[in-house]
Amino acid sequence: QPPFGVDAVRFWLATGVEPPDTMSVRIWSGNEASGPDSSDATSFLYEQVIPPGTYSTGANTIAMNNPVVINTNEFCAGVFSGPHEDGFVLSTEAGSGTKSYGQDPACGADNFGSLASFEAEGHICIEALVTDHSHY
Repeated sequence: QPPFGVDAVRFWLATGVEPPDTMSVRIWSGNEASGPDSSDATSFLYEQVIPPGTYSTGANTIAMNNPVVINTNEFCAGVFSGPHEDGFVLSTEAGSGTKSYGQDPACGADNFGSLASFEAEGHICIEALVTDHSHY
């Protein structure tokens, strides 16, 4: 029930691929049915740069500098990297989430698409960790 705060974002970087030099966490407006409202990933509500060296292959949990206040029932959280040469691969994991989306213009995916459209196995690749902050 809104409002609530996004305190952290967890994601898994695939093994066998070097992590990118630059990454950030982004929060978009959007919903479970269709993903982020921003088709090109540039219209986000919040962005936090992840300092190099603080993420690696496997599970990564990035705490927000301050909780990101969300005033709607649904939103989308993700990770972003700059140019394609600095790209990365997320690992998909088993879990209860069924609505993860991806985008990779260099591979022909100009707009966000479901994990199924990428033929990915697993259910989740990113989790937003939220806390009820009734004082917002």
